[in-house]
Formats: sequence, structure tokens, C-alpha cells
Amino acid sequence: MKLNQPIQTANRYTPLNEVPTSSEGITAVSANGVKKMVKSRSLRKTTGNGIPRMKIKQKKVIVIGDSHARDLAAELSASLGKSFEVMGTIMPGSGLRHITGLANRDTNQLQHDEFVIICGGANDINKNESKIGLRNIRKFALQNKHTNVITISPPHRHDLQDSSCINGEMQVYNRKLHKILKDMNHVTIIDTNYTREDFTRHGLHMNSAGKEKLAGTIGHVITNILAGQTSSISLNWKQASSATPTKEATVDSSTENAEVEHKTAVRASNRAKKFPTTRNEDFLWPTHISKTI
Repeated sequence: MKLNQPIQTANRYTPLNEVPTSSEGITAVSANGVKKMVKSRSLRKTTGNGIPRMKIKQKKVIVIGDSHARDLAAELSASLGKSFEVMGTIMPGSGLRHITGLANRDTNQLQHDEFVIICGGANDINKNESKIGLRNIRKFALQNKHTNVITISPPHRHDLQDSSCINGEMQVYNRKLHKILKDMNHVTIIDTNYTREDFTRHGLHMNSAGKEKLAGTIGHVITNILAGQTSSISLNWKQASSATPTKEATVDSSTENAEVEHKTAVRASNRAKKFPTTRNEDFLWPTHISKTI
């Protein structure tokens, strides 16, 4: 090799004359001393005008319940729309002790504008453990005051007679449920007073029409709760009194002075005054003193 002779190198990659303008970025990566341009995916989506589109945070709605809550999360997701993220967990044959225990694991990260829906109580009533179910649902409500709790009352069992002891106990359970949760503002109770047409042929669970109706009711309740949280109350503050009183203030002061003078004035009566009589002149008392021997 000759000294002081430049070494000729060859570039395997064609140099870029123009950088393409698209939603994908171009990143320079060096490997073995050779630089090449690699396309990288953009983390933010852009609109048609090239302005980055901000991702809207979805509010979480958690549905946890027994077999009565099957397909309720899907119906609720269709009813609420894309601004909500609905997740459902079904535990067939479980009581409120297991349902609320599982729900406590998922409600720690919920915010004040998010919701957890508890659908249970029918299995507790069927096992004659309604008091245990009421105790667990109240305990769950006390532990989750940081978010909104929606409780669905167990529906009427159309597979049994109306005079059945289970249906009678279910009415007592729903009445006590309203009583123990009435002092909690973050808890909402939805009663499932639906007709026979909203249940399956067997009569125990609700059909698709009943689930759709229940999801619509829950969506309406969620919308009203969020509207109440975002609404503000405007207060009309009193303005500072100026040096020159207005006409209304003058009228008010004159009426107040007139009322004070009317109260302090001495009332005069045209009735003839009767002087009080002495005790001796009264007919109950004798005018002379009798001596007794």
C-alpha cells in the first residue's frame, strides 16, 4: 500500500435526498460506523391538519356479580359509548361475601367519577343468609367512599309462586337494603321491578330484552350522577354599600323607622279606668271584727 493514499469506501445504502413528512418519524441509527435512517412509529396520532390528537381518558366501570349479571357488561358498554371502559366479572352461585371480596381488589384505583356495580344477593336469600349479605354490602360501601357504588337489588323469582317464602324474603331484603344504605350519598340502589316478559322461559334470569333495559337504566343513572358532579352552583354575592344610598335603601330605612316608632308609641285607651277595691269592702270579708268567747 502506498503511503498517504486515501482509502476508498463504498456505502451500501442510498443517501436520502429528502426527508418524507408523514405521521411516522425518521430516526438516525449508527451500526458499525455506518449511519442509516430508520422509520419509527409515532406515539401520538395526528389529525388531517397535522395537529396531534389528544387521547381521551376513559372512565372505568366495573361490573361484578352472580349469574344475574351475565352479559350485563356488554350491554352497558354499548349503552354508555366509547368514553367509558366497562369490565365485567361473573361469579355464578356466589354470595355477596365473595362478590364484595373480589370487588375490593379492583376498586382501589377507581376515582370519584368512576363506578363499581354490585349485582348479588339472590344466593344469600336462597340460602337463608340475607343478614350476612346485607352486612357485607354495607361493609363494602363503607370501604369504598372514594368512588361511586351502584347496587342492583335481586329480581323477583318468576320460577316460583308469588306466595313463596323466598319471594317474601326477597321483598324484606330489598326493603332492608334501602334502609341500611340511605345514609350514604355515594351509593345508588337500582330496583329490578320488571315484568314476566323481561325474563327467560324458566323465569329465574332476565332475557336479552331485560338485560338491555337494565343496562339502559344503569347508563341513565351514571349520566345523572356525572351531571350532578360537574354542575356548579352560582352564588349572588351582596355588593358593597356605597356612600350615597339608593332609592330602595331610603325607602327601606323609612319603613324601618316607622315600624320602630309604631312599636315604641304608648297606646291610649278610651275605656273607663276602674280603681281597685280594698279587701275590707269585698263581700267575702266582713267589715267588723267579731269577738269569740
